[in-house]
Amino acid sequence: MSFKIVDKSELNVDLRKSNQLLTEVTVASKDKLGLKLDVTEGTTAVVMIAIRKSSDVAVFEEVSIKNGQLEIAWMDLLQQWHDHSKFYADVFIKIEDQLFKPILDVEEKSRFLSEIAVNEENISKDQPVYLVYGTKGTTMTLAITKGTLYQMAAEKLRTSIQVTKFKMSKTGYRFELEISSDDELNIEPQKFAMIQRTTIENREIDYPVEISQKSAKEIILRGKIDKHGEWVPFNWDLYIEFTSDNWSLRGLLEVKKMLPLVALKVDQDQFKKKIDLPDSHIMYPYMTVAGNLAFTYRPLEAYETPKVLRTERWAVRYAKLMSPIYRRRNIWIGYEKNSFGAHDNGYHFFKYVYENNKHPEMYYVIRENSPENKNLDGMRDKTLKFMSWKYFVYLYSARLLVSSDSKFHVYNMQRRDSALAKALMRKKNVFLQHGVNGMKKVPVFHQSQGWLDFIIAPSQFEKDHITVPLWGYEANDVAVTGYARWDSYEDKTGSIPFKQIFVMPTWRNWMEGMSREKFVTTPFYHEYQNFLNSPELKEMLKESNTRIAFFLHPYFKDYVDLFDIDESVIDKYGYLEVDMGEEIQKSSLMISDYSSVLWDMYYLKKPTIFFQFDREAYLQDEGAYLDYDNDAFGDMTFTADETIIAIKKYIHNDFVEDDEIERLRPKYFNYVDKNNAKRIYQAISANEERLTELKEDITTRRIKKRVKAKVAKLPIVGKVAKKVSKPLKKFVRR
Repeated sequence: MSFKIVDKSELNVDLRKSNQLLTEVTVASKDKLGLKLDVTEGTTAVVMIAIRKSSDVAVFEEVSIKNGQLEIAWMDLLQQWHDHSKFYADVFIKIEDQLFKPILDVEEKSRFLSEIAVNEENISKDQPVYLVYGTKGTTMTLAITKGTLYQMAAEKLRTSIQVTKFKMSKTGYRFELEISSDDELNIEPQKFAMIQRTTIENREIDYPVEISQKSAKEIILRGKIDKHGEWVPFNWDLYIEFTSDNWSLRGLLEVKKMLPLVALKVDQDQFKKKIDLPDSHIMYPYMTVAGNLAFTYRPLEAYETPKVLRTERWAVRYAKLMSPIYRRRNIWIGYEKNSFGAHDNGYHFFKYVYENNKHPEMYYVIRENSPENKNLDGMRDKTLKFMSWKYFVYLYSARLLVSSDSKFHVYNMQRRDSALAKALMRKKNVFLQHGVNGMKKVPVFHQSQGWLDFIIAPSQFEKDHITVPLWGYEANDVAVTGYARWDSYEDKTGSIPFKQIFVMPTWRNWMEGMSREKFVTTPFYHEYQNFLNSPELKEMLKESNTRIAFFLHPYFKDYVDLFDIDESVIDKYGYLEVDMGEEIQKSSLMISDYSSVLWDMYYLKKPTIFFQFDREAYLQDEGAYLDYDNDAFGDMTFTADETIIAIKKYIHNDFVEDDEIERLRPKYFNYVDKNNAKRIYQAISANEERLTELKEDITTRRIKKRVKAKVAKLPIVGKVAKKVSKPLKKFVRR
């Protein structure tokens, strides 16, 4: 049965004005939705499913009603809606000129009718699951919701889970948790499943579960997490696997919430709670930004030595003692990815501030072994050596972070619970950005996550379509200035004696922790091997005096040598072996997939090719803000052969971009001049007072919120309850 997706404004009915129609759901499977209606025989209907807080409506036309039965085949729709995040949708039926909302005659506790997984083979925690249900209230209207497997299981079973006890030792972590429900808790826990936080590779480690107590509405479980199993970096979450007569799919419930005392125990320096593992790896629990329990397994960094850790502890104590003096200095700190780079927006903005003496107390952090350390020559008086005494003191004392990457790139990406890490969380961050947004979703940058405070946008388009409406920032928290690095950009294709094609695929999160043996079996490896080793490509490059610069994302550093490269036509580079911006300026054509560097090439008015052989998997794992088919500013290819054909076109037309692509440029760029860094400084200065204020400590904020919620639920029964409530309220006000 066909359907179409239309905008609500295109409908000839107002969905807000509907009548009620008593309905019985006869079938709700992945194949079809069937309803029994009390209507005139032989009529036809239009069925509409409208997503709330969205303009999308799925419309099924001319649906026959026979013997009071109406059915729609909706599998294609459910598959199409997989890319949506969790949503709620309402069902409407139009018969002749009347619009109805189906009403279900069911009890409130039985309002969830059916759960549906379109793909029921090897179902993972993040598998999209649909629930057909009746909305809450005296009249239950038919609706559908979509979320992940574990979200929907918790929603249907109406469970609440919190960790009530947590004990750490050198061999593992023992814990106790409570599962509760307002209804009868009809589940049978089978095991604990530690699951890696990724949506493509389903890695799990199972642990036994011990049922300590069980009643109709509450179950107390005990368990232990230790170092057995095949751990890979980085983040893992804890789930309870269960069986239930009320849940037909794989049963998973996520363990997240902790009692405040448990949270305090977990939220301490990782080196006080770690388990040492072979090959210089460690494992430890931590508290997420949302205040939930999670676990990390990772290798020790080279700088995580006893000596450096001691230096950090004493430097932070000194900085605390001297804080009144350092606070008055109004220190700003600039940096780039992992404090290892000096070529991006962070560096170029610092260079502008230094050379124009705009803010004498701005400093730049870089590692001593960075190949780009040399770019700071002549500015050493304002350079901080990564992990040095002065670095720790100035970082703890800084009033503002100004960077092209998120704040923990200036410290330790995996360390969020030390005294310095917690101090960083209180500092505000001017986010200069690493690249133009749109190619992939970055929920970590959303305002609700609390990582960023002031956004530098490259265009009004990005501010109006992404940063404000989708990331959730206020308009005055976003400044449209252009990027600082673009001030140095110019066309340098004439500086080399050949034409250069810059090829840079981006990282895939599902490859995190992947072994070299597994990497060579991936579609990524095979597609790029086929492309780079194509005899047709090599011949074409030689005949046209063209070379490929194959540049791999820094997270690919462990796999660079696995690619077979013909050095007569291809140059292969790892991260920071060359200046990426310089190579873009020299190049005549760029090939990437979802990388924001494509925008830099487009800014320079040069052609681009989007090589997206794994688009479906990438969109499932990452998602995108732009519609690749309609918003992309280059050729779209899906195989190595298609990419080679596109290259041939550009070689033959002397690397001139297509006219329709050129016409899009004013839509995406407001400024094409050399004043971006100047505009950025002016925007920061205009907001300096509020940007240099410290934020509330995140741990205190979490505990206050939870204790306040507990206090609100305390029954006021006589003097005893009042005596308990009063000191708790005082604690909340602190």
